Amino acid sequence: MLHIRNKYEEMEAHRRRSNLLRFLEGLVIGHLVGILIGLFIAPKSGKETAKDISLEAQKLIEMGKQNIPKINPIKKALTSSENEVETELTADI
Repeated sequence: MLHIRNKYEEMEAHRRRSNLLRFLEGLVIGHLVGILIGLFIAPKSGKETAKDISLEAQKLIEMGKQNIPKINPIKKALTSSENEVETELTADI
């Protein structure tokens, strides 16, 4: 019974981590969409808007480059954890 409870707790922890990653992905995507909409409806000339889009894209690319080293270990840990839970669950069946 304790073994099943531990498995359940592991699955719940994995689910919470997965939900956090999905939330963060949604946050980033929402941010990007908001920026693009704001730029396109702004009362500026096409050249100014294109320049703004280019500058924002460069900022986002730089931000992504800075955050990739932080995200990759989390991704690897979650993938490893997911594989372990899946292996243990299928072994119990």
